[in-house]
Amino acid sequence: MLSLTFSCGLIPSVWRKAIICPILKDINTDPRVPSNYRGISLLSVVAKIYSSVLNNRLTSHLEENDLLVDEQNGFRGDRSCLDHVFTLSSIVKNRNSTFVTFIDLRKAFDMVDRELMEFCLLKNGIDGQFYNAIKSLYTDTESCVRLGNRLTDWFSCRSGVKQGDNLSPTIFSLFINDLAMQIKALNKGVPVGDLNISILLYADDIALITQNEKDMQALLNTVESWCKQWRLKIITDKTKVVHFRKRQRNRSQLTLKLNGRDLSYESSYKYLGVIFDEFASFKDNAENLAKSAGRALGSVISKIHGIKSVGFRTFEKLFLCGVAPIIDYCSGVWGHKEFHNLHSVQLKAMRYFLGVHRFTPILAIQGESGWPPTVVRHRVNVLRLWNRLTQMDADRVTRKIFEWDLTEFKPDSWSSQTNDLFASLGLDSMFRNRQPCDISASEGKLIDIYKDKWNSDLATVSKLRTYRLFKTVFKTEDYLYMNIPKSVRSTFSMFRCGILRFRGESPDERLCTVCNSGEIEDEKHFLLSCVKYQEF
Repeated sequence: MLSLTFSCGLIPSVWRKAIICPILKDINTDPRVPSNYRGISLLSVVAKIYSSVLNNRLTSHLEENDLLVDEQNGFRGDRSCLDHVFTLSSIVKNRNSTFVTFIDLRKAFDMVDRELMEFCLLKNGIDGQFYNAIKSLYTDTESCVRLGNRLTDWFSCRSGVKQGDNLSPTIFSLFINDLAMQIKALNKGVPVGDLNISILLYADDIALITQNEKDMQALLNTVESWCKQWRLKIITDKTKVVHFRKRQRNRSQLTLKLNGRDLSYESSYKYLGVIFDEFASFKDNAENLAKSAGRALGSVISKIHGIKSVGFRTFEKLFLCGVAPIIDYCSGVWGHKEFHNLHSVQLKAMRYFLGVHRFTPILAIQGESGWPPTVVRHRVNVLRLWNRLTQMDADRVTRKIFEWDLTEFKPDSWSSQTNDLFASLGLDSMFRNRQPCDISASEGKLIDIYKDKWNSDLATVSKLRTYRLFKTVFKTEDYLYMNIPKSVRSTFSMFRCGILRFRGESPDERLCTVCNSGEIEDEKHFLLSCVKYQEF
């Protein structure tokens, strides 16, 4: 059926229809304002299978003929946000001054002019039956809106790529590719080895990069002209400039203009989910991730709070699937350093399951749960990124940025910090030879290093003098796996951590008030000597 549909260039009318389900973007926004909703389009399943087949062919054609600029990473195989985050981070960290403008297009996917889209397909050699097949999907398209159990009347859709369709991201990437080629032709970016990097694209996320204000204005003029020609609109108020620089250097005072309006300089900007501050420290990013992870943890806790008993393995799985990915987002780029605000979210999760208060010694919390700190996962992600970069095709922009970063090897660069990480693992030769490392073995070494540190730190905390007598191995304690009430687990955890109610007396005054033996009431007396507790 799909083959016949392709050969004749006609499709069933139902394939042209979409039901839009509006979903509120943020529960804190006004539900009466239509722009606060995100429309999710429901399409025919068979139509999506058909467009998926077409998309595979189109993608193969674009990749085999090298029609898309390498700076476009959106919706392409073996590419991710992490690549561009690494690229931008490496550029701004290795340079004294870099200007980056983040362009915000107004509803870019929905505003694509379909006549220009068809012209773009023909311009890139997509013609014949394949062109007719794509054109048929965009002829006489209609949508309606679902509100509860009711549907509005059908209305025509004459612009934009189809929402929810497999072809749409690829078509849009091809549509905006002409802008990237015009920007690159100006050759006004930042020199990176034998490259000149002036633009990064991830679908409709556009970052322009230059080494001075004059060149940036030239790029902005080109973007303005291109958008007018291809009938896309820029949200000037949301288009921001960040002047990345060293701390001793002042921010630029020269005005940049777009569409006749002044652009504002910002101290930070969230790009592909990562906050880049003007000094590339990632402190603001860690704070943002900590807040987001805290909300996610609160959501997990609220869902399981009413359940009588949630096992440790279940809770751990919920944390690793629902919270840890937020804490670890793009940590392959910034994960060399330890951010305590991120680790505090993990500690909060541990405290909740153990049932202990916030004044519980951190070493005891970690010892009971057996969870290594977040920085261990982050450094493992650094190693994963290293493996990815060393095995990446040599002609990729990201790989060339990696090679350049290794050559520059500045003190705060990604390569320099990764070298220190390899040295701590005894893998210096792998770094020198740019070889991928064994992730599992390296993770084991990182955990062993932390265990040694945990043991040495434990020996210095006087409050845990009793705890270290019976806690000799860093691991998840067996009682956490037991199916016992939360209140019992909480009491047992507090007893082991030495944080039960404190009467505020000196050690020689802490006499047992239960058996009146005159002995000091410590853990040893409670477990072995007190006659009143022997029945337990």
